[in-house]
Amino acid sequence: MPESRTVVITGAGTGIGAACARLQAAEGANLVLIGRRREPLEQLAAEIGGLVLVGDAACPATWDGFVAQIRQRFGRLDVLLACAGGMGQGSATETSPQAWDAAMRSNLDSAFYSARACLPLLQESAGSIVLVASIASLAAGPEVCGYTTAKHALLGLNRSLARDYGPKGVRVNAVCPGWVRTPMADEEMQMLMQFHGETLQQAYDRV
Repeated sequence: MPESRTVVITGAGTGIGAACARLQAAEGANLVLIGRRREPLEQLAAEIGGLVLVGDAACPATWDGFVAQIRQRFGRLDVLLACAGGMGQGSATETSPQAWDAAMRSNLDSAFYSARACLPLLQESAGSIVLVASIASLAAGPEVCGYTTAKHALLGLNRSLARDYGPKGVRVNAVCPGWVRTPMADEEMQMLMQFHGETLQQAYDRV
């Protein structure tokens, strides 16, 4: 019987991260569920199992403890799914320094520090990294300067990681989804709904 793979998922509590966790659980993976809010992580773990680690994936100091717990619990790591992200609305002149920093931190820093911390374990297992980027990594939408810039940079990070660690056995890829029905996306749709006087479903149909 082959040993079950161990999968780390950042931003695991809701949205795409939670959906990825459910799929991996169905395929028999050992799960490490990482996020900043304990309640949704524990609700998900009660449903599908997994090790819950609460903290900010964009904080490098947090990862020392995370990696130690992953190694102690499972002894290996096979996949990093970097799903954490969000924030970054507004044009350049509407984006405050704080909003810019938040967009970079949630979308780019979280992926960078997650990958940097997990790479030693992933090299041991010849594992893989999947960065969840966005359609905004490929084209700019209106008035999402911080988000668009961070998601474009995420593809640069993907290429750099693949170039440096592909020869060492770690596969690195990015996916660029469009709009996905999640609580965060529903919240972001509010402005479009108000501007056009539309329902939530009509706003999704528009994009």
